[in-house]
Amino acid sequence: MNALNNAITNILIYEDAIERDPAFRITKPKIGYIELSERVKEMSDKDLLAYGKKCVEYNTFGADIDDIRDTMFPEILNMSVIVCNVRPAVYKDVIPDSLPITCTQKHLFQIMASGHARNRDIHGIKPELLKRIPELLEKPVSVAVDSENKGCLLVTLAASNNVGDSQSFTVSIKASGLSSYEMLILDSSQH
Repeated sequence: MNALNNAITNILIYEDAIERDPAFRITKPKIGYIELSERVKEMSDKDLLAYGKKCVEYNTFGADIDDIRDTMFPEILNMSVIVCNVRPAVYKDVIPDSLPITCTQKHLFQIMASGHARNRDIHGIKPELLKRIPELLEKPVSVAVDSENKGCLLVTLAASNNVGDSQSFTVSIKASGLSSYEMLILDSSQH
């Protein structure tokens, strides 16, 4: 039961971090305890434990996003990588190695920035949406081999805000040669 409680707590932290619409939440935070939504009836304990385990990775990525967003000195952000530690089965046909996907601190900061349209790295994407990237990578809308750039995949992700609007963006994932795959957000509906 303790493992199940930990899983539910991790799910709560993730749902809060991404500001999931209450109608689509698994958890309902109450003062002093966590209530489970009707959606849990569709899930077994095994499913909750598995999703809770994934939420640990999602929360780690989200904490990195918060650290980048909250930095007081963006000029110190560098090309250090942030690991988006997912290895979705959908990519196994085109990425045979089970390597983590990464993105640089600097690029993630630029993605969150809003500003000049001539800088193609600035998208104004909200941190709450960026925190969903690991989960969204597990269920892409499409995956295609980039015919222009050898070894790159173009992956389209769509994140519904659960009230009819959908935000989509395309990421390029390429082998870095450093035991990981680099992710670069190329385009978004946020421009």
